[in-house]
Amino acid sequence: MYDKMLFYNDNIPYLFHSNILEYDMNAASLSLSERFGLLPKETIERLKRLPKQQRVIETGLIRRNDKEFSVIVDKKLLEVREQFINENNITPEEIISLHSDAIIFASRKKIKNNIDGIQFKEAMRCTGYINYKRIEMFYNDGYIDYKGAVQQLIDQQRMGINLYLIKIFKYIENYDTQILKYMSRFQRDYLMDQLQEFVYESFGRLGDFKYANLELFAYIANIVVQEMKRW
Repeated sequence: MYDKMLFYNDNIPYLFHSNILEYDMNAASLSLSERFGLLPKETIERLKRLPKQQRVIETGLIRRNDKEFSVIVDKKLLEVREQFINENNITPEEIISLHSDAIIFASRKKIKNNIDGIQFKEAMRCTGYINYKRIEMFYNDGYIDYKGAVQQLIDQQRMGINLYLIKIFKYIENYDTQILKYMSRFQRDYLMDQLQEFVYESFGRLGDFKYANLELFAYIANIVVQEMKRW
């Protein structure tokens, strides 16, 4: 897994009642360039003075125009990311997913966030997780953060399936057996076209109108059943 920019732990399709963290490498390309001397000092100092958005653009242009530099940055990124994992004693079983310079894992350990001068920052903390067809859902305190989904489709479902999923997470977090009645009622109303029209838009990815979401409902139902066996 450590040699992959993008990795999902298929052994963790969902997780609840956990301390889930995301740590990101701060200004990855610039930090790595400074740490390993990959760019002239003058260039590094100039990039440091730029506003964040402009710095990201400028660094991206440098990577685009210098393929050798880009390859070395990626190599060093993977090395430092693995070093972060090892120095924090994060086991493979605790890693949920890896996204370039970001590590998402479940742990209650104290985290060392400075790795030989390269700073990692906590970008997210949540208690629940579901991976549905590489759409990752991170739940915390009545809100879901999504990764891997088409943002426009998520926005369309903010008051639809998004609210349905939030309630599912809440029921599970509270060990509430009323979840079965809620799912049954929601899916019945969905199939009978009794919900608002926007609820029938495809969730997260492009798909067939209305029916693309039925697979999601089945997936969630299976998770609920499996989770309730532990209550």
